[in-house]
Amino acid sequence: MNHYPFTIRHYYDDAGHLSPIEHYIYRTMMDWYYLDEKPIPDDQRLTLRRLKLKAENKQDLTNVLADFFTLRNGHWHNKRIDAELEIYRSGNKQKSAAGRASALARAKANNTLTVEQPFNDRSTPVIEEVRSKNKEVKKKSGGFTPPSQQDVIAYWTEKNLLGDPEQFFDHFTSNGWKVSGKAPMKDWKAAARNWSKREVKNETSKRSTTGSKHSEVVDRLAAQIAAESE
Repeated sequence: MNHYPFTIRHYYDDAGHLSPIEHYIYRTMMDWYYLDEKPIPDDQRLTLRRLKLKAENKQDLTNVLADFFTLRNGHWHNKRIDAELEIYRSGNKQKSAAGRASALARAKANNTLTVEQPFNDRSTPVIEEVRSKNKEVKKKSGGFTPPSQQDVIAYWTEKNLLGDPEQFFDHFTSNGWKVSGKAPMKDWKAAARNWSKREVKNETSKRSTTGSKHSEVVDRLAAQIAAESE
């Protein structure tokens, strides 16, 4: 994967506390993760060498791993990167399937179509449970199909929305995809945009409150200085 979505605001919301060397480690590990399309191995010496760092930077590496990664099965995973890689792989599979369908159509038109075995469509109990819940929600909401978490993150990135897409997904998944907890949802993308607008209002309100408090302090100091000079 040669490119990935990067929003400066979101990055500094999450990683603004890092030191310069920790920023370098985190950004370089992100590039590594996306290029290899797999998590970071739990090998500190290998990681330091690939980052071109020395033993004295072990604690910086440890800090970044603790803040943004989870160790699982001998590898350091990042939840968001894993989700975006899954979206990327799904897109490649769809392109491959579309190309295969086009080739089959051309073969059929040329009377050269051969009989092939269907793809192996494997499933798991977890996938079946999600599908079952989605069907139930779709039935109750008159045709609405809940998005996957990957769909939500992809749309969030595409539209550069504010707020946490995973929090949005978890919120509506827990209440059965209902607007205000009552009416069945009809358009989850519209709900996502409204969620982002509320984040903008909240951010504006916070800044306004902070600015007002700052102004009050300045006014009090000015009054105090004026009184002392009299």
